[in-house]
Amino acid sequence: MDNHATESETRRASGAFISRRDYRKYILAIRVLGRVAIRSTLLAAAAAAIFAAGFFAAPPSNELAIWVDKNSIVGGPIVGGVVATAVLALFYFQIAGPQIATIFRGILLLFGVLLPDPKNPIVQPKPPALKKISTILLRAIGKIILRSELAIGAIKANPEIIHCHDLGTLPSGVKAKEKTGARLVFDAHEIYEDLAQANAKMKRANQQLLKRYEGDVDEFITINDSIADFYAKHYPKLPPAVIIKNATLKADPFEYDGRMHEAAALPREQKILLYQGGFATKRGLDILVQSAQWLRQDWTLIMMGWGGHEEILRDAGASVLQATRATRKYPALVFLPPAPHEELAQWTAGGSIGVIPYERVGLNHLFCTPNKLWEYPNAGVPILCSPLVEMTKTVNENGIGWLLPQDLTPENLAATVNALSDSDIAKAGDACRPYLERDNWTVYEKRLLDLYTNLLK
Repeated sequence: MDNHATESETRRASGAFISRRDYRKYILAIRVLGRVAIRSTLLAAAAAAIFAAGFFAAPPSNELAIWVDKNSIVGGPIVGGVVATAVLALFYFQIAGPQIATIFRGILLLFGVLLPDPKNPIVQPKPPALKKISTILLRAIGKIILRSELAIGAIKANPEIIHCHDLGTLPSGVKAKEKTGARLVFDAHEIYEDLAQANAKMKRANQQLLKRYEGDVDEFITINDSIADFYAKHYPKLPPAVIIKNATLKADPFEYDGRMHEAAALPREQKILLYQGGFATKRGLDILVQSAQWLRQDWTLIMMGWGGHEEILRDAGASVLQATRATRKYPALVFLPPAPHEELAQWTAGGSIGVIPYERVGLNHLFCTPNKLWEYPNAGVPILCSPLVEMTKTVNENGIGWLLPQDLTPENLAATVNALSDSDIAKAGDACRPYLERDNWTVYEKRLLDLYTNLLK
C-alpha cells in the first residue's frame, strides 16, 4: 500500500512496474447505498410479512389478491415493497397528514427504521432496534463488493505475481490466482488473530480466513523473526517466511532547521519528548499525555499525529495544561498535525527523544516493530519504548535508546525521561546513524526483488 502515491501506474528505477487502484470510492458508495438498501429491504420484508398474514387471515376477494395468493413467495415481497415505498414517499413528500406520518414513524421504529421528523430533520437519535443486524449486513455486503472489485482488478491486469498486503486482500488474491495462474505472495504485517483493537469475533474470523487460504500462498513475507515463528507454528501450510521489515529509506545527513520548535512556539533549547503517528487505543497514549504533568520544566511533550482517539487525548491534555499553566514558562504539552511524509525526518529531528509507549495487549503488540523504530533514528532521535520483545531487541542491540518501566504510569514515565542526562541522550543519538546504515529499506528491497525473481524462474 502506498498512501502517498499520486500516479496510478509507475515504473521504478529497479524495473518494477507498480499499478495502483484506489478503492476509497467503493467503500464510500458501500456506506451510503448499503444503509439505504438494507433498511429498505428490512422495511419491504416487514410489509410483505404483514400482507402475508392478511392473506392467511382472510380469503382473497379480487384479482390482485388472488394473484398474490397464488404467487405468495414472489408476490408478497413485491406488493409489500411497492406499498411500503408508496407510503414512504407519501411521508417524505408530506402528502400524508401529520397524524398519519407520526403513526407510520412509530410502526417503522418497531423494525429499527428511523425516518426524519419533518419538524426536526437534522438532529436525530440513532435507530434503537435492528441496528446491529443492518450493520452486520452492511459489512457483509461491503466485503463482498470490495473483494470482488479487488479480484476483478487483478484479473484484468493479468499479472505474473499477485502481492497481497494484509489478510483482507488474500481472498481476492486467491480468486485472481485461480483465474490468471499468477504466483501469490502474502505479506502479513500483523498477527491478525490477536490484534489489539479487534474483538473476539473478528479475531476468530481472521484465524478461520487464513486457515482457509494458507495452502494457496506461494511465498510468505512478514515483518520480523518473532511473527515469522508464530506463523510457522500455527500455519504450517504457509511457505517459510521471508523477513522484510518496514524500514525507512535512509535520509541524507541534514541540519535541523527548528521547524518543530517554531510550530510549537518553543525556544530551541527546550527539550522535546516526541510521539508521532496514529492516535489509537492500546498504545499507552493516555498515560503518555498525563505524564506531561510531571515532566521537568525543560521538557515539553509533543503529540504529532492524528486518529480516532484524538478528541479524548486532547481533552486529557487540556486538563494537564490547566494544572501546569501557573508553574511553567513553556507548555507541558503541545498537539501538532501530522507532518507531510516527504518532510517527516526534518520534523522528527526536533525531538530530543522519540517515545513508543505501546501496551502489552496480545501477541501482535508483544512482537510489533512499528515504523517509529526507524523513523526516529532516521532523524538522529533516540527511542524510549515499552519493553516488548522486538522493540527491546532493536533498542538494546543497537544502543539507540532506553526501555520504559514494565508497569507504566504517568509518574514513572515522566521520571524515566527526567532522569536522562544530556550526555545520555547524545550518546544514544550518535548510535542512530550506524543503526540506519545497517538496517534500512535498501537491505529489504533487495530481498523483495530476489523473491520476485525466484518466483518468475
